[in-house]
Amino acid sequence: MNSDFEMSIEDVQETLEAENKRERIEVPAGVYVCQIKEPLQEVRQDSKGHNKILMPIEISGDTSGLDGQWLFEAIYMNNQHDEGGKVKDGIGKRKVARYAHACGLKSLKTLGELEGKFVRVDYGPNKNGYNEVKKVNPFSDSAPSAPAPSAPLSSKEAQEKDDLPF
Repeated sequence: MNSDFEMSIEDVQETLEAENKRERIEVPAGVYVCQIKEPLQEVRQDSKGHNKILMPIEISGDTSGLDGQWLFEAIYMNNQHDEGGKVKDGIGKRKVARYAHACGLKSLKTLGELEGKFVRVDYGPNKNGYNEVKKVNPFSDSAPSAPAPSAPLSSKEAQEKDDLPF
């Protein structure tokens, strides 16, 4: 076996847990290409006691030192309402739907269907001044778009085209 690929892991569990205990740095507002990661297993509560899970998205290909940093989407769990009657699971579903739409999915059964996919996010301040994902776009949005398909040729035009030497 090639010695370049040999490695030793003294504590496998500690190594796995290190992925969930990353040092948090402040990510500035901007547009980032991100890879959707597996949601963290720990259920958390917001300041009003509503349950949510965090779905990390990892900045990918950034050359300013942010490559590998995580942004988090709070996904509220089903059937929770606040005192004003705001449906929290509706907020969670809309957030997930933005990612599914950007990935080209028409429907979604589990968050696992999003894992590993890439999106382009617009990250910036919300109305309260906290940075959050404001927009989610397909990763391919920056690529030149394919020309629109032209109308089918009439039989006469098709025959003339067939007669062309190129």
